[in-house]
Amino acid sequence: MLMHYDSSHPLYILGTGVPAQRLLYNIQKEYQNQVYLVPDSDFTTIPKNSYCFFGFSNPEFRKHWINTLKLDDYQWVTYLHPTASVDDLLSIGKGCHIDAFSYLMWGTQCGEFTKICESVTVGHGTVLGSNVFIGPASTLGGSSKIGNHVYLGMRSVVKDKISIVDDCFFAMNTVIRKSVNKSGRYYNVNYTLKEY
Repeated sequence: MLMHYDSSHPLYILGTGVPAQRLLYNIQKEYQNQVYLVPDSDFTTIPKNSYCFFGFSNPEFRKHWINTLKLDDYQWVTYLHPTASVDDLLSIGKGCHIDAFSYLMWGTQCGEFTKICESVTVGHGTVLGSNVFIGPASTLGGSSKIGNHVYLGMRSVVKDKISIVDDCFFAMNTVIRKSVNKSGRYYNVNYTLKEY
């Protein structure tokens, strides 16, 4: 399902890799309209006021293009996979991607351009900033607050009522048991959070 989209117009998916091709397939199957994959060399040539979507997952690449493109010149679409489940009373920003078998509980707030991968569970009342990446099979406890430009690797776990500042990177299988107040790159050693 696409949100923030007028299906009488074409849709431009920025990127040509496997994630973009999967999106192209799913969107054409559901909407049967014109969908175009755009290579990164042509991102700036998309007509103004076009409906667009980031079709790549790399959060650093997303951050680069968020800072490079004049975002207000385009209409940003949000994609919710047909098998994803979202409760009532939640807010999903423009340009988000909620992938297959993910579950967002009530009261979740999802910032702009956030990517939630397959089989992710986001607890009730959680606030996600802009350009957050949550890797496959991760779990976020309820009432957590995740800052902007945060990357949570595959199978990461965030306990309830945790806050994480902007610009943090967490390796796969990271368990975050207490709030993180300093930007940086983190991993676990014997369930203890360490900085790279």
